[in-house]
Amino acid sequence: MEAKRTISICAWDGEEPGLLGSTEWAEQHYDELRAHGVAYINSDLWPRYLGIEGSHTLEKFSNDIARDISDPETKLSAWRRQQLHEIANAKTAEQREEIRKRADLRIPALALVSDYTAFPQHDGVAALNIGFGGEDQGGIYHSIYE
Repeated sequence: MEAKRTISICAWDGEEPGLLGSTEWAEQHYDELRAHGVAYINSDLWPRYLGIEGSHTLEKFSNDIARDISDPETKLSAWRRQQLHEIANAKTAEQREEIRKRADLRIPALALVSDYTAFPQHDGVAALNIGFGGEDQGGIYHSIYE
């Protein structure tokens, strides 16, 4: 049976001094990624509330995944917990209503300042940045536990 997809799991060095590891890899694999790359998923932070930003072509996909992840504390889906968090932090009644009525949570565009940068910008591969944040205002970042 021939494989339909290959999943590569990578860990990068040199993010802070110029995104060296991920950019070099994306440049080296340009032809392969342009021909076969589907998505790059980046993950840096893992505290509490789900946070996703990325290519808007992946918005439905990311919402579907968030619906399947169970929050261990509340037993709600990560999607539902994030929706409730966004409703609680909305600045107006109109924003709260829009969040309640939308079938999917909006994902903001990538900030283009992390290891995912080279994939959409250089290779044309859609990308997501996924993490959890919130309650402790930080999380474990740039450690051996990412």
